[in-house]
Amino acid sequence: MVLRNLKLLRQEGKEGFYEYLARWMVNVTHMVDQSSKVNQVRLFISNLQPIYREHLQFMLFENFIALRNVGMQVEEKLSNKALAKSGCN
Repeated sequence: MVLRNLKLLRQEGKEGFYEYLARWMVNVTHMVDQSSKVNQVRLFISNLQPIYREHLQFMLFENFIALRNVGMQVEEKLSNKALAKSGCN
């Protein structure tokens, strides 16, 4: 796997943050020429669905652990918001 392939790896429509992160990490482990972790994190964020990207794009993450922790909080908040909204109908 090369960096070009990672640039094409996008979050699927109904794929959650954690599922996409897991799929991304599997592909990163197969990379021959691994770019810096910071660059990988930036690329990952740029390929997120807009709803996740808007929450994460201006934060500085030095590694995927920090990104995962915040991303999971965003996913939980979005899920709770969706549940609350569906309960109001």
